[in-house]
Amino acid sequence: MHEEAEIAYLGVTVEELARVLNAIPSKYFGLTLDIAHASLLPGGPESFIDAFPNRIISTHVSDNDLILDRHVPVGDGKIDFKRVFGNLMKVNFKGTLSLGIAFNNIRKDVTFFDHSFM
Repeated sequence: MHEEAEIAYLGVTVEELARVLNAIPSKYFGLTLDIAHASLLPGGPESFIDAFPNRIISTHVSDNDLILDRHVPVGDGKIDFKRVFGNLMKVNFKGTLSLGIAFNNIRKDVTFFDHSFM
């Protein structure tokens, strides 16, 4: 990486995302809710679900310890997925769930979802 390179994220807060989404009011332009990243922010994933119930078109699912963005198998971290998915169901979320997992954890993550939500 170049010494002067800087990592910058678009839409870290609800307010930033609101500016972007309001500037592009197309039904074809939405957001992917990264549950692990949102869990590290004040208000957690619920703040994004509450603010953009009709603009969340997909989710990225991974777990962490609620301190750092260390991706661990779903269920091994501290994210309350039942609460998060319950809130998504309340807003009639019909998008995709994209599991962000390591190859060697696929069975563990799928088993977690099978036993938790199916």
